[in-house]
Amino acid sequence: MFLPLPMVIDGTLLSLVDRTLLSLADRTRTRAICPPPEATQSGFLKLNRDVLWVITSFLTPLEALSLSRTTPSGNVRDVARARAFSSLTVHKTNNYRHDFRKIKRVCEFLLDDIPDRVVHLRKLNLQINHGPDIESLDELRQQQDLKDATSRLTELLYFARGLQSIRLENFATLIGIEPRITDAIVTMPNLRNLDIYLLRDGKLVWEFLSRMRRNLHKLRIADLALPTRIRPNVYEIICAIKNIQIKTLELDGIVYSLPSKCATTLAFSLPSVHELLINRSRFSMALLVNAFPNLRVLRLGEPPMTADFGSWATIDFADAGSWPILDYAEGPSKFFERWSPAFPIRCVSLTDELAGRITEPDASDRRERTLQLAERVGPRALEFATYIFSSTDPSAGCGSGPCVRYVRDTAFQVAKQVCPEGLAFSILVDPRPGPYLPPPEPDMMRFYDVFTDSGQAEYFWAPLVASVPELHFLNLTLRIPPRTNDLMAVLNPYMSRQKILCDAFKCLPRLTLVRLSVIYDTFQKDGSASWLPASITSKQARMLASTLVETSIRYVSLSFTAWRYRTNKGRATQEELVRSAAWKIFDRRGVKSLEPITQSHEEMVYKRIMDTGSDFTTNS
Repeated sequence: MFLPLPMVIDGTLLSLVDRTLLSLADRTRTRAICPPPEATQSGFLKLNRDVLWVITSFLTPLEALSLSRTTPSGNVRDVARARAFSSLTVHKTNNYRHDFRKIKRVCEFLLDDIPDRVVHLRKLNLQINHGPDIESLDELRQQQDLKDATSRLTELLYFARGLQSIRLENFATLIGIEPRITDAIVTMPNLRNLDIYLLRDGKLVWEFLSRMRRNLHKLRIADLALPTRIRPNVYEIICAIKNIQIKTLELDGIVYSLPSKCATTLAFSLPSVHELLINRSRFSMALLVNAFPNLRVLRLGEPPMTADFGSWATIDFADAGSWPILDYAEGPSKFFERWSPAFPIRCVSLTDELAGRITEPDASDRRERTLQLAERVGPRALEFATYIFSSTDPSAGCGSGPCVRYVRDTAFQVAKQVCPEGLAFSILVDPRPGPYLPPPEPDMMRFYDVFTDSGQAEYFWAPLVASVPELHFLNLTLRIPPRTNDLMAVLNPYMSRQKILCDAFKCLPRLTLVRLSVIYDTFQKDGSASWLPASITSKQARMLASTLVETSIRYVSLSFTAWRYRTNKGRATQEELVRSAAWKIFDRRGVKSLEPITQSHEEMVYKRIMDTGSDFTTNS
């Protein structure tokens, strides 16, 4: 059965599509119908492959497959089909045997038409439930459904030579049941990103990594963070990957204890690694310095879900030497206190989890320790990428208001001391001129005791801009008050009518790039199925960005992230990024205007600004 073409093509691209072809595709449900002669002459069918590839990038795989079925041949069919089969993801269930049966069916479907399906595969993501840990590999090899699935997967990997990105869960089980999977991956010519998860048998994983001889853009190795005797440690993994050229390395959940004196026995290094991400793993700073001499970016920990620092990262050696070209270091303040770097770091990002800590005894001197860190390291840019969580118990005293004000005021104190050229922090947005203190509500899941300071523009922004005359980059997180029904009712007065941000940015003549990240809660009102507030439209986002054109800013980006709460789960789950856009501000004969740019272009501008030795010229 042929599916109709969904009307999901972006509005800016709709003019390229002949409406005659769209109506024809909508009527084609049960059989293929060749388009009439007038349709084949439409501008859409005459587009070259490069343009069609950009258009189909806005479609999901199912939508791209539907588009490929509207034309029996030609560029549209070929490009849409290639897009439809370029990415494959199999989601896991609660039954690992069922997961393997799904993988078998998917592999057989692709292998039934190798020239028209498998050859287009570029990204493979297989999520497999790990099953009971008590079962040995010998027991798993006796299960016929597992053997059949891994055998078909091996065939798929041998034929899909164009694969560029692979993510395999339950990895040790896969290569333990079918060793040929190792050969298929090791000999893959175009592989650039590899993500393996669940290292049930450390010896098998070590042998697999030792056989890799290639250049990888990113390698991620993750485990369950269970300190069992058969799982590898960080030292063993570093030794296993010594023959791989890697740009970005991520280690997650590697918690088995390091061997004694491992840092002094390392006789090699991995100079190709420029970015290192470590989360919930035991590691030695001395080992990292010796293994990765050319490291430029160090990130410790994803958003920590516990206040216990030792449970997700352990520093075994304090004498870590120095990285001569380290540009960016991210981690909790306790890590920097124990590490005590005595060399300059270009950008420092603090990722503390502040829930329940504003009222603790050590909260009074935390800001002082942050100031000491800034003075010792002398960062050119400082980020307060703080994750704010709160309990459902109002007595905890850890609402968004106090936490955001703590981060904001700390950023202000540090800015006065070090005068950074890049700054990132959060503020609470409320356009009302005076303080307000709403009564606590039982259904408020995350925010409590929310209020803003009177005269925020004069109290905060005026002294801040006076303290950072050399500021070139600003990443500002705008947190919307809870129970907000209309985002524009809050953002429009703050950015447009009162021009709080515009007036502040006019006092920063060297400010080049501004990132505004709006974070808000969504909730259901009176049992309605719809969620409030509604997301911002493209027109509204552009209107908000246009309020900043009369400043020195040359690039501006806006992103909107929603938090959705489900009371039946008892916890908050963060939704996907609902909208993101970026613009370049052009000045044509004294008239400034916004021109949209891609997110990759905006990211390139950011990297150029933060590049070592940059004079912050951004002519691109």
